Amino acid sequence: FINASRIVLGGKKTSALSKVENLYRERFPHTKIIKTDFATAQLIKYMANCFFATKVSFMNEMKQISDALDADWEKALEGFITDGRIGNSHIDVPGHDGSLGFGGKCFPKDLNAMIQRSLELGIDPKVMKAAWEKNLEVRKNLDWYDIEGAVTKKELK
Repeated sequence: FINASRIVLGGKKTSALSKVENLYRERFPHTKIIKTDFATAQLIKYMANCFFATKVSFMNEMKQISDALDADWEKALEGFITDGRIGNSHIDVPGHDGSLGFGGKCFPKDLNAMIQRSLELGIDPKVMKAAWEKNLEVRKNLDWYDIEGAVTKKELK
């Protein structure tokens, strides 16, 4: 929260939204503030978390390929992230918790919510489903089951 890259405020364009913006602007004078409607603000959050979850799953797959090829994973990673378009967030394998894949509350919850919502909208979210399947393949610590409000076994289809 303290190091946010941007602040997204969603709601009707009212004086209340402007007051909230002013509160954030006082505390975070140099942080970009994006004001939009509620649905778009939600979509921004879900897009970021689903992208990062997909990125984690992709990196875990690359680690599996590296191991199968007996390649130098650290050197491959170094060469990969030196391409300025890549960025170095969410590329650690294993992750910060010492486990493969992603866990916790946000990525599993948001990825599964977007998969479900996509299906409700008649869209087949192949990429997001593949990211979730890769995560289930590599992740041994299914910690989201123990986190209130995260993913339940019912949601895992």
